[in-house]
Amino acid sequence: MDGSAKELTLDENGVCNFCHIAQKELAWSDSIKPGFQKLYREIKRNGRGKKYDVLLGLSGGVDSSMALHELVAMGLRPLCF
Repeated sequence: MDGSAKELTLDENGVCNFCHIAQKELAWSDSIKPGFQKLYREIKRNGRGKKYDVLLGLSGGVDSSMALHELVAMGLRPLCF
């Protein structure tokens, strides 16, 4: 980090607050993985015979664009609005 982010702070070990946030998000992500495949199968089953599987709000920003990319890569058919 070059210091341009005003909210950047370092802990006593020199680890930035953004790294701590990322670690928490990764831990949360790992905690939901066991139920993810079940949810995916349910979405695919519910979408059978329909034009779309999921609804996605697409702003054009990085987050929603990546969500769209991942949904399509997973074989889902999103309706974007």
